[in-house]
Amino acid sequence: FENVRRRDSRFDAFGSKLFYNTNTNSVGMFGDTEGEALEGYQQQNHREKLDAKENEKLNKVISQFLRLFASTCGKIFGGDEDEATAKDETLREEAADGAHIFEYLIRRFKVNVYNVDDVIASLLPYHGTNQFVKVVQTCNFENAKKFEWMRGVKESGAKVPREYLAKRVAKDKAFLTYICDSAVECCNGQSNNDFNATNGTTSASSVSHSFYVVLMIESLNWMKRIESAHLQRFLTYLEPGLHQKASSEHYAGCLMLIAALCAKTTFTEAFSVALLEGVSKGARAPLVREAMQTLLVLCSSQKIETIPDRTFKHFVKIDNASSHVAEICDKYGTASDCLVNPLLEALGKFCGTHENYEKTLMEALEKIELTEPRAKKLVCSLARSDKSDEVKRKSIERALRAADQRFPKSTAEAVDSFLRGLERRKEKRAHDERRRRLQEKQEIDGKEKKKKKVNNGSSSSEESDEEEEDDEDDDKTNAEEDRMMIDEETRKKEEEKLKEEEEQLRLDFESASFLSEALAGSASGP
Repeated sequence: FENVRRRDSRFDAFGSKLFYNTNTNSVGMFGDTEGEALEGYQQQNHREKLDAKENEKLNKVISQFLRLFASTCGKIFGGDEDEATAKDETLREEAADGAHIFEYLIRRFKVNVYNVDDVIASLLPYHGTNQFVKVVQTCNFENAKKFEWMRGVKESGAKVPREYLAKRVAKDKAFLTYICDSAVECCNGQSNNDFNATNGTTSASSVSHSFYVVLMIESLNWMKRIESAHLQRFLTYLEPGLHQKASSEHYAGCLMLIAALCAKTTFTEAFSVALLEGVSKGARAPLVREAMQTLLVLCSSQKIETIPDRTFKHFVKIDNASSHVAEICDKYGTASDCLVNPLLEALGKFCGTHENYEKTLMEALEKIELTEPRAKKLVCSLARSDKSDEVKRKSIERALRAADQRFPKSTAEAVDSFLRGLERRKEKRAHDERRRRLQEKQEIDGKEKKKKKVNNGSSSSEESDEEEEDDEDDDKTNAEEDRMMIDEETRKKEEEKLKEEEEQLRLDFESASFLSEALAGSASGP
């Protein structure tokens, strides 16, 4: 323990708690305060004699120690199966220290009897080694809760294949929860540098995190159907990993998991929007390229047609965002339109609201080929964007002229398409109005004919049938009133819809006038 403590000062806290000298009255072996009061479990050599409160306190300390031990010294459980450990004298010494520490915990605190879950959990990333099997074989599974199903390993002595663990994750939601929580624990407090600065080797916590992420992804292949309960558990890993303060390794793991989930299921709109925002918000070097590819997968698999405003505002803050979009376009061609088209639409919508948005759009027009589908999205968005003041208006005009100069053919086709669509909507609106008036006239005529028929029938009816006819007339009248009320509500909704369409048509005609002015004299002019 002294050797391990010298290498990592975080172990100092456990000197007086677990590795103390029972032959003296002091606990100052590792620099702790002389004469510090001993806990009850430190004074008693037999765990069986401890009360429930002392056992609970000791279990908490052991659990904390094992998590730290696994995150820093876990790689030693590769033993002689690990080529680097076999050749490196320092690593062999560390392996010996780790083995002695584990033996001490078994002998002194019987962790293999009372802390089975913590022992197996701490070493699970090394499930494929002989050392892991040996540790499992020392365990008494009568006290196990999470890993009682590992009893078969103890009996057979066989190594645990990762496929077996992935199947277990797929069918056991409690184990899935544990895997997601453990992956987050590995990343808590982890620096963005994934390599040890002194020797350039991957840290044990990084190995553990990678193991948990791969296990989550592989478990998807064994799930017959991904349920909302699964997504909720995955979200416990995704939510902190997509935060701006998360480590790069955690963020990279989230990108991998999101891409894998997209290939397996369709999300709700709210879940898709949350992932889009998280990926855009958390994007940072050196993972911007991977973030862009994940956004492309999300938009493609989930049929995203519009980029939410919050997602867009995070997106434009990414360094060299337009260059990365251009790279996606070059690599995937028209397949990238599911991401590029909504982005161009959002850039057109907000172009006049902030100089950074205009700058990003101008850079995009320099680097991205503006095909006809992309030009149609951009031109329509620019035409309909907010032009409430002169600054916004000028900004939008500059963007339109830049598109016209760089891609005159695509821009001309986009403008013509916008105007043709406007004329079609105008004709449809006039046709709908004529049809509505004709229906109203037919309804009025029908009511008048019905009244005449009722009046004629009542004058020629016999007195004996008057009461029955009155009842029938009342029923018919009530039914007619109900139908009229429903028709009135439907008519009001249709009128509101027609008013909205009429207002949008009016605004689009204003947009058409703006296009005429902005592109007057150019190749794309209407």
